[in-house]
Amino acid sequence: MESNGQTSGFTDLGQTPSQWDQKFYKLTLTYMKKLRQYKGYWKNLKRAKNDYSYVVSALRQSNLPEVFAAIPYQETRYDSTLQSVACANGIWQFMPETGYRMGLRIKNCRYKGSDKATFTPKKKAPPSPFTKAEYINNLPNGGYSCRISSCQVDERKSSELSTQAAIQLLTETWEDDDLSSSGSLVQMTIIAHNAGYNDKPYLKKVKKTNILPAYKMYRKKHSDDIDGILFYGNNIKCGKEVDPILQPADRCGGVLPNQTQHYAYKVVAQHITAVCFYAKNYSNDPSFSKWEKYLNEDRYCSMMDVPTLEELKK
Repeated sequence: MESNGQTSGFTDLGQTPSQWDQKFYKLTLTYMKKLRQYKGYWKNLKRAKNDYSYVVSALRQSNLPEVFAAIPYQETRYDSTLQSVACANGIWQFMPETGYRMGLRIKNCRYKGSDKATFTPKKKAPPSPFTKAEYINNLPNGGYSCRISSCQVDERKSSELSTQAAIQLLTETWEDDDLSSSGSLVQMTIIAHNAGYNDKPYLKKVKKTNILPAYKMYRKKHSDDIDGILFYGNNIKCGKEVDPILQPADRCGGVLPNQTQHYAYKVVAQHITAVCFYAKNYSNDPSFSKWEKYLNEDRYCSMMDVPTLEELKK
């Protein structure tokens, strides 16, 4: 909220909980409670420690909020080997065209069952809908799968290179004039990684589920939300997250896709708990040392039962 206040000019927003997006706030707290119950979650944070530290440092150098470091945790648990059914790859899960647009080399990809390298992205945004992409296999049940088995060159798998590309992508949303004047820029930048910021320059048409057009549509209908602070919470319309493969476009009356609705609060909850874990167990790491203040009795980490490294061994 402090970052939202600084960019929008509502400087007291961080210190005024009554003005916060209450639905977003409550869902974040609920998800934090759920996360803390699982020992495996803390073990995953331990495993991801070096990558998380690198991403936090890179975000600071770019003057972007540290909370964005939880985006790759939400996407892949910082596992650079993962490829999604939509052919997204690396810790940030870049689609081929998006990775290519952000300067990552992706060349000579082979399709499953073929020995020939037939695909190299040339366009700068996935088609809309992306299931029309040549590398997507549409299934009889209405779902889809990725046809790509391997690529001769794929810099999406480099945590360092993909993080620099992700910072460029995040900055597009972060520095947008319309979005930065709102009181929910942090949330919108997070969900833009899931739904896209604005593909119109590349698709030559508006993609309504991108965050920029979705926000503009929302503001036309909600003049009462003068500062746009409630944009994210007011568009969490779906009571539960549906299957993103079989029902990818279900918006339940909001302007955000179902999966996007349930994205930002998970990212924020994971970062808050990660801050406490790393501050408690790795305060000697320069990326985490500044977080020690949250361990004090009057700060939020003191209200969590964060395990030590020794406790995780038991």
